[in-house]
Amino acid sequence: MPVAEPRRGSGDGGSSLMLMPAAVLVMMLLGAIALDAAAIRMQSRELRNTARSAANDAVGAALDVDHLRETGEIRLDQALARRSVDEAIEQRRIEGVVVDSVAVTTELDGTLVLTVTLHRSVAHLLRPPGTDPTVTIRALASARQYVE
Repeated sequence: MPVAEPRRGSGDGGSSLMLMPAAVLVMMLLGAIALDAAAIRMQSRELRNTARSAANDAVGAALDVDHLRETGEIRLDQALARRSVDEAIEQRRIEGVVVDSVAVTTELDGTLVLTVTLHRSVAHLLRPPGTDPTVTIRALASARQYVE
């Protein structure tokens, strides 16, 4: 019975092993991008919640009670609204929040709408070289004061 000789390969043995460091590097890069995006999204959600909270606080605190008692008409005091927004942001203790605007408008049905616009610069956790170290996030929220 003839003895089989060991088969010789084409010399490609172990070539996939050389691709492993590149695959690990790509996976680490994708993980860093995902981590950075998640951190910025979390900061954005926090800023949006702050804007909502500030708008709700301001729409209640800015009611011009004297005008309501005199005329029976509901009106929001712009200065009180702005102060209330500033206090609500201060209570949250989030650094770098800038109030872009606090606006009071009236819709056609008489509903008063207080809109708060905020922005904040957030640092990237892991940023690619050559990119801006911060990103600016914005949040807009409104609260309504209904007239009955």
